[in-house]
Amino acid sequence: MSSTGAAMDVLDLLGAEHAAIERLFDATGGASTDEGRAGLALRLCRALTVPAASEEELLYPAAAGVLSDAQLVLRAEVEHAGIKEIVRRLEQLPPSDRRFAASLKVLEERVCHHFQEEERRLFTRLKASTLDLPALGERIARRRVQLARALGTPVEPLEAWPRAPRCRPADGRTPLPRRETSQPRPRIPR
Repeated sequence: MSSTGAAMDVLDLLGAEHAAIERLFDATGGASTDEGRAGLALRLCRALTVPAASEEELLYPAAAGVLSDAQLVLRAEVEHAGIKEIVRRLEQLPPSDRRFAASLKVLEERVCHHFQEEERRLFTRLKASTLDLPALGERIARRRVQLARALGTPVEPLEAWPRAPRCRPADGRTPLPRRETSQPRPRIPR
């Protein structure tokens, strides 16, 4: 539920989570000490874990039930698996390790790509579907609180749009989806 008491549409809820995570990437990059970077990176990893788990448990099964493009949901699940692997590695690295900054950058790139794909493709199709988006938003919001508590992570308030520019073009617009074709992409000779 939002602060006004009305159920938050699942797409608005997840968009706000995406924006909050983008702000954490900004804060992590601006930390001036190893301890500050380590603390913010841990907070970022936990912030990624909660939405990922709620999406995997509730959003993706619901989407698979109403969308005809099964590959769309499967790609999102595979992206989550890759992001979770980077999170696991990052949690094990001290910020003084030379791989820490590189891992954080790769994580940011993967997360931004995932957010863009999810918002351009999955969210667009879900808006046009028969899925009850406010009811799913309410279920995901409740699950988010449960997961955060189980991890010992505070449930941080989600700020609404506009988005941080990190995963968006400079003008703040959502990029148009690429045209889907059945033809394979041409290979670049080596």
